[in-house]
Amino acid sequence: MVLDDGELVTPEVLRKIRSENQALLQASQSMQASIETGRFDEAAPIAAALAEVLRKHVLLVDGVLDVLTPDDVVPKRERR
Repeated sequence: MVLDDGELVTPEVLRKIRSENQALLQASQSMQASIETGRFDEAAPIAAALAEVLRKHVLLVDGVLDVLTPDDVVPKRERR
């Protein structure tokens, strides 16, 4: 699918992916720091938030890959 102006993926989608990449990195670093310092009570909520952001991120990236990849090259993944 090509957008009206010839772009395959909008700049907004690219910004969202990059923003989520940063959020994932920061959350994983916070969780690691909590575990390394023995603050396990802080790690559990961070892990839950990380899992939710990661789930949304995977769906977004899969959607972008679906747009960029012809169906005959790689079949689309089943959505859960």
